[in-house]
Amino acid sequence: MPGFEIPSRYFRYVRSGDARPLEAVLEHNRLDILSLAMFTARASQLLDDGPAEALTAREALGMGRLYERAGMANEALEAFARAAQADGDITRAEALRAHATLCRRLRRHEAAAFSWRRILELCACPAAIAREATEALAVHHEHRVRDLNAARAFALRSLHQQATSARQQAVLYRLARLDRKMGSQPAIDRPSQSLFPLES
Repeated sequence: MPGFEIPSRYFRYVRSGDARPLEAVLEHNRLDILSLAMFTARASQLLDDGPAEALTAREALGMGRLYERAGMANEALEAFARAAQADGDITRAEALRAHATLCRRLRRHEAAAFSWRRILELCACPAAIAREATEALAVHHEHRVRDLNAARAFALRSLHQQATSARQQAVLYRLARLDRKMGSQPAIDRPSQSLFPLES
């Protein structure tokens, strides 16, 4: 029985006192409990065995998130790296984003930048993840690598991605700051041929 029918069957029972329609509801709940028990057992087994035992990329990604919440950073990174080998670009993008974000939190900035770059190489990456990768690389190149040209190229690239007006204002502010540092003309007057380089 589909779950959306449960409330109407319950209210029918409350109005009529006839419990027969609840039989399917109880069976639905029984199956939910069994599924949850099987899921929990599988998750526990996977966490004990490690990321190499994940059967799918989504399973490895879920393991990584569980490891990360448990404070097991190295295991989480291993699981995210395994999930990043997926065939589908969306799962790969999610895994690379999780890997990059955790690396950044751990101050492993070069590893984070590597994952952000890999995201930008994907053909069908979700726009929000691509924008986050581009912005992260602009920050990385400005503040860590000190390659202002690369930082500016990534900032320009993120400016041309769909974003809220607040994000666009932040990018324009970054571009103005970079231009001041570089002592050059305003960013938005520059030619557009260098908008999308991936190399520093």
